[in-house]
Amino acid sequence: MPAYLNNQFTGFRINPLLLQAGIPAYLIGSRPDDQAPCRMAITSLAAVLNTSATIGVIILEGNIPAVGNLISVRATQTDSGAANVNQAPITAVSINANTGVGTITYTVTTIAAQSTTTDSGQAVVSVPEVPESLNAAYASIPVVLAANDIVVAQERAVTVIFNLGSTITTLAANLQLALNDLASDYVNVNSTSDFSTATAGVYQKQFTLQTSRFYRLNITTFSGGPANVIAKIMV
Repeated sequence: MPAYLNNQFTGFRINPLLLQAGIPAYLIGSRPDDQAPCRMAITSLAAVLNTSATIGVIILEGNIPAVGNLISVRATQTDSGAANVNQAPITAVSINANTGVGTITYTVTTIAAQSTTTDSGQAVVSVPEVPESLNAAYASIPVVLAANDIVVAQERAVTVIFNLGSTITTLAANLQLALNDLASDYVNVNSTSDFSTATAGVYQKQFTLQTSRFYRLNITTFSGGPANVIAKIMV
């Protein structure tokens, strides 16, 4: 996502995202909402002792996965189902784009060595989040709350999750709110930094939902870039 643009009248400005109860909105980074998960039928299985499994697959739906995506595998039988995993990182992909047939290798730390053998089962790769490469402090795009959202009014809480890449050395950021979507109107929800860290990882914080229309993240200090960053908000 681009940085915050303080001009209500330019044709280049992106309209604020509508924040709906129970649906994450991305302030930094994104996740395609028009793609289906990659669903595959398994035809074979091989394994390296306590290291990885390689499954032969036929794609039934979705895009070809990429290295680093997370795969879940069910109903294989070899080695008593040791290759069945939940959200394991993919380490290699070799799939024919025309036929959807090929192999996927993923991490498995407790599995016996196995040459390629016929097997069956199902595999799913969820649509991955797309991080944004940050190299400087900036304010995120805003989200807007519907004034008549009953669920939001009852829950009275908003959650922000930061996922910071491995090169981060310094970061400080605040959740801000405003009644009008103007840079001069935004104020910090808290007087101290809501997120302040020099370590990569996932950070979550919940805030009391205040009477306001717009929310954004303001990164005031940043070093260690370019670094992959994802930030999302949900009520």
